[in-house]
Amino acid sequence: TALGITARHPTVKCTASMMGSGYFTSLARSLFPPLIPETAAQQNEFNNIVAPLAEWEATNHLEQLGDRPLLLWHGLDDDVVPADESLRLQQALSETGRDKLLTCSWQPGVRHRITPEALDAAVTFFRQHL
Repeated sequence: TALGITARHPTVKCTASMMGSGYFTSLARSLFPPLIPETAAQQNEFNNIVAPLAEWEATNHLEQLGDRPLLLWHGLDDDVVPADESLRLQQALSETGRDKLLTCSWQPGVRHRITPEALDAAVTFFRQHL
């Protein structure tokens, strides 16, 4: 996702995360149902599949995510990637003082869709920062 690329590539000037998540390992456990490991072996296999995502986690890259302009946009009724994912990142950046270049836009009543308002927010953001 955009957050993973931003965290790992310092040449990215600014980022718009539209309905995204930077918490890949936890989201992988809920985003791909009905994958419910029924045995310890299945749980181990799933853990091994998800493990490489840990190095991309936002938690490990708050400094890189906060050192350039970042837009977080999310529909508050997202039915695929919960809005809590973006709200959690906003809180983490704020608590660590890395929210100076952060812009957040939350749209009530919107599910996992790019709306005209989302496009406007992204265009405005990129015009300002590119």
